[in-house]
Amino acid sequence: MTAAIPAQILGGIIYPAVTATCAFPDLRVCYDVSVLQRVWVLCKLTGSATLAPAKGGLSMVLGWQVVFGFAVLSGAAAGEMWLDADSYGDVRVVVAASASESEKEAAREFRRYWKDATGHDIEAASSPDAGGVNVWIGRDGLPATWLAGLNLDALGTDGVCLRTVDAQNLIIVGGRERGTLYGVYEFFERYVGVRWLTPEVTHIPEPPPHALRTIDYRYVPPFIYRDTSYTVRRPNKAYFEQVHKQSRHPGIGLGVHSFYMLLPPDEYFAEHPEYYSEIQGERVALLGVNAYDPADMLAHPEARGAQLCLSNPEVVAALATSLKRIMREQPDRKIFNVAQMDWANNCQCDACRAIDEQEGSPSGSILTAINSLADIVAEEFPDCYVGTLAYQYSRRPPKHIRPRDNVLITLCSIECDFSVPLDDPRSSINRGFIEDLKGWAA
Repeated sequence: MTAAIPAQILGGIIYPAVTATCAFPDLRVCYDVSVLQRVWVLCKLTGSATLAPAKGGLSMVLGWQVVFGFAVLSGAAAGEMWLDADSYGDVRVVVAASASESEKEAAREFRRYWKDATGHDIEAASSPDAGGVNVWIGRDGLPATWLAGLNLDALGTDGVCLRTVDAQNLIIVGGRERGTLYGVYEFFERYVGVRWLTPEVTHIPEPPPHALRTIDYRYVPPFIYRDTSYTVRRPNKAYFEQVHKQSRHPGIGLGVHSFYMLLPPDEYFAEHPEYYSEIQGERVALLGVNAYDPADMLAHPEARGAQLCLSNPEVVAALATSLKRIMREQPDRKIFNVAQMDWANNCQCDACRAIDEQEGSPSGSILTAINSLADIVAEEFPDCYVGTLAYQYSRRPPKHIRPRDNVLITLCSIECDFSVPLDDPRSSINRGFIEDLKGWAA
């Protein structure tokens, strides 16, 4: 079964796993059950996506491989020989003194894994070895003739470019924040066969490849945010995210269920009950209980949670004030979640119901408010995104409203059946999710 999905803005939480091979603009996404417990993805696409059955079992999880027993990809299988094993000790890493800290870390990581994979402890310098083989890390110091035509600015923060210029020179370059570092991991994963399986287990092939062929590889992730959230990664979470090229640096602001972080009921409800959900004619909010403390929630089973009244323009204005304050305090973050609490009780006031009925889903009032909020914060933070959830009662997309360019939707598949692929037509539960996915991507 193959279904074309023109994608504009899309995201998802996948339980227990989603496997994908990403190739923009034709994104192939295939779902498969695995040992993973959860994959969280926010993505922003401007091309098209195609759902297809997985081939060869578990192949890729949003751009990073967890492959067991798969042949190392050459990237240029029909290319010429570039470097044979007898020359592995002749390699020098070239990294400019003016390189960014991330690029310098990339050079250190290249030397580390080169030694692990080949047994050769190679040197690093700011100038090339005229008689040896040079691996250039980062863009500073690269000859202008090599840079011509590479369009490195198009790589963004996370894109990578790996190219053998000639028999003596390989360049690994990418975005200065993370891209070059990711390029090093891409090299070892794709061409040497290294696999970072868990924080404690890294697979280094023995013996190393007998030779490396010429390389001409370029990749820009179509997913602007890539993250996994399963238990095995936690002992060394930051490094595990790094080697798997997950764009979590510095991560999403405000976590997930953030309405009460931005407008805490204990601070606002007494004076502004109209900010919160109307349920059966009564304004409702969780009072006197910490919504973000599971122990406190369990200790108060009578507590009644609800959402915000999102048709109220004063709520949007109050959210904007609170959100902009947090954005100023966290200038390194580029994505901030403004999303429903982890329970039901969306607002049933006449104004919210009118929007939701017109749009065929409670996502209508949510996205109406989030779009307005995104317009406000874009004036001060034009390079930031506002994220929200399509989750449980709001999973179905609205009929007419579409996210602003600076809005990201996290589509949540918590109800799905993971004993079969998500696009398996035999699963009525999963069919509903796929229809929602197509709707959000339309």
